[in-house]
Amino acid sequence: MLHLQFGRLGYEFLIKFRLMISQARSSSLTGAAVLIAVTVIAAAVPSYFNLKTHSPAEQQAIQLASQLMTLSEFEQIHPGLTIAQVSLLLGRSGEEISRAEVPEAPATALYLWQNPDGSRITVTFENGAVVAKSQSGLR
Repeated sequence: MLHLQFGRLGYEFLIKFRLMISQARSSSLTGAAVLIAVTVIAAAVPSYFNLKTHSPAEQQAIQLASQLMTLSEFEQIHPGLTIAQVSLLLGRSGEEISRAEVPEAPATALYLWQNPDGSRITVTFENGAVVAKSQSGLR
């Protein structure tokens, strides 16, 4: 992912670059000289424009941050939804953190969905359906 931050210097650069290209067309510069000039300028563009590229780990963190679970999504969780429906609603699978299966009682499982910032949603399922929910730190 590439972020471009244009400032006054960025626009001045574009104007100078355009002027240089038009002068190269009207002067006796050869194609090779123009190619060299463009190559040098292209190498300088990232630092001149303050371009930033992100590592794969940074891209993943940016993507996760844009997919933070919200209080609005939490409020849409209601009794009777299945684990699959809650996962679809929240955009990711939860982590089963506990399960209790006792004879002649409903199977109970507690699932956790956590954002990178530590905010979280916990949902209790009985026989695969929501019976309780809680959240911490959602916005």
